[in-house]
Parts: sequence; C-alpha cells; structure tokens
Amino acid sequence: MLPAAIEKDCLIAVAENALDVIVVGHVDEKTYKGQVFKLDPQEKHEFANNYLKYVWAGHRAGVKGYIPENLKGMEILVSGNVPIAAGLSSSSALCVCSAMASLHLHEGDKG
Repeated sequence: MLPAAIEKDCLIAVAENALDVIVVGHVDEKTYKGQVFKLDPQEKHEFANNYLKYVWAGHRAGVKGYIPENLKGMEILVSGNVPIAAGLSSSSALCVCSAMASLHLHEGDKG
C-alpha cells in the first residue's frame, strides 16, 4: 500500500455564547440534525445522530481538566467533505477538529 494525499476537510466554526449550553449544528441540517448539550462534560446524552457523538467526544477531550463551572457556552457549526464509512477516518477528523475548537475557545490565543 502506498501513502496518498487527499483534499478533504473537516471544518468547525465555534463561538462563545452567553448560555450554559453547547449548541451544535451542521451546514447540511436536513441530513444531520443539530442538538443542544449541557456544559458538564460528564453529563450523559442521547445523541440524535452519530456525528454528534464525535463532536461531543472531541469537546470532552478539549476541555479535559476544566472545572465545569469554568466552561463556556458554545455555538458549534460543523461542515466537511471527508467521506463517511470510506476508511478515511472521518470520525477521527471530527473528534480532533472538535477538540481543537473547544480548546481554542477556552484558551484563546494562549497556545
């Protein structure tokens, strides 16, 4: 097997909100429904669809070690063109992207 480069992206826009929740949406809202989560990363959730599991897992990794009272409300919008179930790690891309977005929102330009 030879290594190959592909031009596919996983993109997340993130902004702080004044609410005590995380609002997750997708640019293709007809296919991928959004969901609202409580801030506490230990909170158990029923997920409306699979992509939300990966966004939540990434968020938990990004804010690991934060005291729940210090977490910020967030608006997250997901987009991307990494094929699902094609062996290209679309779920991993979404987890990493979500973790980086959550960390950036909480750490700002420190890192």
